[in-house]
Amino acid sequence: MRSRPVRTGTVLAAAVLSAAAGSFARADDVAQIVTARERVLNLRTGDVDTRLLPDRLLGEAFGAGRYVFTLDGPMSPGREAALRGIGIRVLGYLPWHGLIVEAPAVNPAAVLGLGFVTWAGEYRDEWKIEPELLNGARIVTTDQRLAIAAEGKVVVNVWLFAGSGAEGTLASLSAMEGVQIGLIEMVGGSACLHAAMPRAGVGALAGLPDVQFVEETAEYLERSNATTRWVVQSDQSGVTTLYDHGLAGTGQVVGIIDGKVAVNHCAFYDPVNPIGPLHRKILAYNTTFGYNLHGTHVACTAVGDGGDWGDTRGIAYLAKLVHSGYPSPTEESVYGVHQLHTQQGARIHSNSWGADWTRAYDGGCRGIDSVSRDYQDILIVHAVSDSSQVTNPENAKNSLAVAATSNAPSENNWCFGGAGPTQDGRRKPEIMAPGCAIFSASGSAGCGLAGLSGTSMACPAVAGTAALVRQYYTDGFYPGGAAGGSDSFAPSGQLVKATLVNSAVDITGESGFPSNREGWGRVLADNGLYFAGDSRRLVVRDVRNDTAGAIVTGQASTLRVDVESGQSLKITLAWADAPAEVNATYVPVNDLDLRAVSPSGAVYLGNVFAGGESVPGGAADPLNNLEQVLLSAPEAGEWSIEVSGSGVNVGAQGFAIVVTGGVMEHTCDADVNCDGALNGFDIEVMERAVNGDLADFCQPSADFNRDGSENGFDVEAIEQVVNGGPCP
Repeated sequence: MRSRPVRTGTVLAAAVLSAAAGSFARADDVAQIVTARERVLNLRTGDVDTRLLPDRLLGEAFGAGRYVFTLDGPMSPGREAALRGIGIRVLGYLPWHGLIVEAPAVNPAAVLGLGFVTWAGEYRDEWKIEPELLNGARIVTTDQRLAIAAEGKVVVNVWLFAGSGAEGTLASLSAMEGVQIGLIEMVGGSACLHAAMPRAGVGALAGLPDVQFVEETAEYLERSNATTRWVVQSDQSGVTTLYDHGLAGTGQVVGIIDGKVAVNHCAFYDPVNPIGPLHRKILAYNTTFGYNLHGTHVACTAVGDGGDWGDTRGIAYLAKLVHSGYPSPTEESVYGVHQLHTQQGARIHSNSWGADWTRAYDGGCRGIDSVSRDYQDILIVHAVSDSSQVTNPENAKNSLAVAATSNAPSENNWCFGGAGPTQDGRRKPEIMAPGCAIFSASGSAGCGLAGLSGTSMACPAVAGTAALVRQYYTDGFYPGGAAGGSDSFAPSGQLVKATLVNSAVDITGESGFPSNREGWGRVLADNGLYFAGDSRRLVVRDVRNDTAGAIVTGQASTLRVDVESGQSLKITLAWADAPAEVNATYVPVNDLDLRAVSPSGAVYLGNVFAGGESVPGGAADPLNNLEQVLLSAPEAGEWSIEVSGSGVNVGAQGFAIVVTGGVMEHTCDADVNCDGALNGFDIEVMERAVNGDLADFCQPSADFNRDGSENGFDVEAIEQVVNGGPCP
């Protein structure tokens, strides 16, 4: 189970929309799914229809406070430059198509003149306090928090607007009776103050000018091998395809955030070397030594190795680990522990803990999304709650949320895991692995075992499998199917994520696919990887946020593959989205769309499913940063796979695509002067060819990107190929 030990009155505006019969849409309302609508702000205090509020675009010059602008569509680099050009500083993005800004002394006429701002108004005090904090709806459970509650106090996170210094707010808090100030954190240009204070005084925080949002601090608690090893690889008893090809975790490091791991248990013990670079299993142990059953059990499932093929051997048994205890439930702490593990070598992170009392997107979720975007090599794997619903922080966007199946021979049955969707309708959980009746390491020494059940046990199984998938790429198996140094590369975390999800299979014991309980199914790693001689092949594309191939609003990237009949076709797209604002309820920020076009022109959009596979038509998915197209009997011939930027509101957006089936990447001949080399001469010849000069041009057509025209876009396409990029 994902059990988890802890480490340690305003009035809503008239513009807040009622959900039904005059009741407000609440952040913890299970039945209410947040939906994006034009001119509506999706906030944790309730949806706000800006059309019912005064419009500052019709008033005097803006003052020194913070304002909200709504736009007629998504942000783009051009729009950001235009706002900056008239003196406006963008502080953050609010759903839907909204911005938090500073606009000192800017004339509204200048804003109207931009042509894309539809409304402007003050950031209102009634948007600043979490409703559950005001009404005392949550029940604390740890001794520390119970003692604070007995004094009539509550522990809060006080978020400041980006760029605000903490001094003024700190002074105001210090002057309030009964306030005890704890940490002051800085994450991504925003300050967050943590304090214990009388619950009756919380409402006064809304009047502090630099405060953006106040929420109750969450509590993180725990969430509660031999057969699992073959289930996650082949689902055939005793068949371990990845091990057979030398993939057992060599060179990989998994970060374990959990209870204390028993360093003297035979799954981890090294009789010769101290913990550090030479230790056979543990590179770093970032807390005091001790023993915890949950932490020891989880770590062994991921990377343990007791020396034989029993239950003390985990999935990535030749990988190593770094370990830390549970973070504080704050953005900086969650970000910081993953950052520390990344700096210590971990690229896969296993988390079997969370806060079951809230489904909100809060600081911990922001920490996961921020660190995943800042460190693009990492993948964070998170157990979902064992309660009835997906809770927190597995509702972050960029992690991989895991539910549990039963163990073999019942691995096609659901066992544990809260059902999705998230409050804004995103699909979580996303993947499954065996998590019930799992025997793994137990005891402070020796080779003891214990059986535990829950998503906590499924999560490290997926994390260990992720380490094997990562080794597949770092050892150079792609694209040829055999290890080779020249093809080796470090995959992004999102490529590992997309590979795992692409490999997953529908569990027959659960109706519907994909579904809110199984997500995209149970991991089956061999399905998502190509080894020499396999009939099912693999094509991937891995684009980082800071590379030329990253997408902004209005751009698209196309991958062409040749598809043979006789194999299902599966296309998976994943990307690490920018973190949402802490008071947002609709949290997608950058929206990419997956589009697959068959040889006959049939269009399949990501996540448009019926009867367990993709169907033509439907609408693009604006919610999920994990999209898929699946066809059991695809049309043979050349397919076009397009990733487009429907709304990239923050920065440029990288992505990963994984395609499996009877597929080969479509090749193109960029040697347009037929001199046997790819270089700048080919670019020069193409530039002349699109202008009608065919001297030295040896190809049948100058329409290199096959869009029906011969123009500068063909020159750009061939330049991309000459410089090592993909074919158009």
